[in-house]
Amino acid sequence: MPTDVMLPKYSFKKNFEIRILDREEWNNGPPITAQNMWYTDGSRIEQGAGAGIYGVRPETKIPLSLGRYATVFQSEVAAIQGCAREIIGQGAASQSTVIYSDSQAALKAIGSMQVCSRLVWDCVKALQELGSRNKLTLAWVPGHKGHKGNEEADRLAREGAGRALIGPEPFCGIAKTHVRASIDEWMDGKSREWWRKLPQQRQAKMFIKGRSARLTDDLLGQNRKAING
Repeated sequence: MPTDVMLPKYSFKKNFEIRILDREEWNNGPPITAQNMWYTDGSRIEQGAGAGIYGVRPETKIPLSLGRYATVFQSEVAAIQGCAREIIGQGAASQSTVIYSDSQAALKAIGSMQVCSRLVWDCVKALQELGSRNKLTLAWVPGHKGHKGNEEADRLAREGAGRALIGPEPFCGIAKTHVRASIDEWMDGKSREWWRKLPQQRQAKMFIKGRSARLTDDLLGQNRKAING
């Protein structure tokens, strides 16, 4: 499967501003208003991942299915990228535009000068294009705090996550975290199989059912002297 990891690329000049707002700034509603106001969110449930795009002005509601492999972080970034593409498609020009997201991780990755994710890089390119024609701001909104726009984007993201992906899997390159989780799962399976097939050890098997990830991490964190007692 294709990976989301790429050699570092650099973006030193941004055609947009990123603002991580304080929670108190939201006491009286959205602290940044603009001609175009949008909210994005990502979601992951058992069936898969989804992205939600909600436009306040102009009113737009878009749920997107991202398939089984996208992570929550990738869903958040894909929602912002999809929002940028939607605004570009609507022909917005010479307007003030704000895109709200409740993912500080996604906003900070997009704002970083060095990018090692293909999806983040594609998102940055879409934002650069949108920002070259408009006064563009990306801002953080506290999630699950009753803010109407964010709640609607979250609903759309969950709706998208429940839908089947139209197109080939994966939606985007596999994240490094997904690869690590798959390797850990494979190692656990091999460990359990080895322990089950090990001859004798009947009493030990009564108490030890398999490899403990917590104990393994504890042991690996010790020096040799401590392990040997």
